[in-house]
Amino acid sequence: MKILVLLVVILLSCNGCASKKELIDSNKTDPPVLLELCSDKKIIPSSSSQIEVKMINKGEQDIVTGEAYSIEIFLNDKWTEVPVSISYEDIAYTIEADEEKIFICMLESISEEGLYRIKKPYSIDTEKASSLTEYAYAEFQISANKEEGK
Repeated sequence: MKILVLLVVILLSCNGCASKKELIDSNKTDPPVLLELCSDKKIIPSSSSQIEVKMINKGEQDIVTGEAYSIEIFLNDKWTEVPVSISYEDIAYTIEADEEKIFICMLESISEEGLYRIKKPYSIDTEKASSLTEYAYAEFQISANKEEGK
């Protein structure tokens, strides 16, 4: 009988933990790091050679990022990396909490119309050890029109 009571208590306490975790997860807010286009126009003409993005740290901890980025296109209901030859300096930037930094991303080898995104890696700045690499994204459309879009 004692074992049965103990088992019931353990099961009830585990269920309470799961419910509390779901409640915490459902209250998630915006991601702590955002990547936004500096232009208010989301449609970029295919003749554009670069795009400016702004990395915004809305988190409570400093983040570290560099010049590195990749470009992806949305094809067949999934994001696929575009093979481009991008060269950049291997520099680490610290973006403090509530700060932002602007980066220039080259588009010279991209001319095909479609939905694209910049994928920029970052990690949380920790003194003890490096954290896992996370990514921030900024979407934009490439248009064959010579005039800039809306």
